Amino acid sequence: MKVAYFDCFAGISGDMILGAMLDLGLPLEVLKEGWEKVGFKDVKVKVQRVRRKGLGGMKINFEAQAPRRGPEEMKALIGRSSLSPWAKELASRALSRLEEAERKIHRLKGKVHFHELGDPDHIE
Repeated sequence: MKVAYFDCFAGISGDMILGAMLDLGLPLEVLKEGWEKVGFKDVKVKVQRVRRKGLGGMKINFEAQAPRRGPEEMKALIGRSSLSPWAKELASRALSRLEEAERKIHRLKGKVHFHELGDPDHIE
């Protein structure tokens, strides 16, 4: 198994992680296949090489946004997907932890809304 370690001292977003993976050589088709497995059809992205503050990398932009989904809808998408049982379990646990963090940070007792976390770059 190969492991990637991210030193996220200043935070990181889904598109940044995907850009880093593409920069390391992950084919874009692998991401597209993953999105299709969880129900994101026809995700259109623009990938470009960028340079920011002296550092180079790949930037991925979503040209057409899929509708944003809440935690329960995202878990249902994962459950219906063609992902392996292990991947489904891992993704569901990750979403539960994100939901818990959102609830704690925003001091919520009711439903959690993921805002940008419902985008395709976060469910991949």
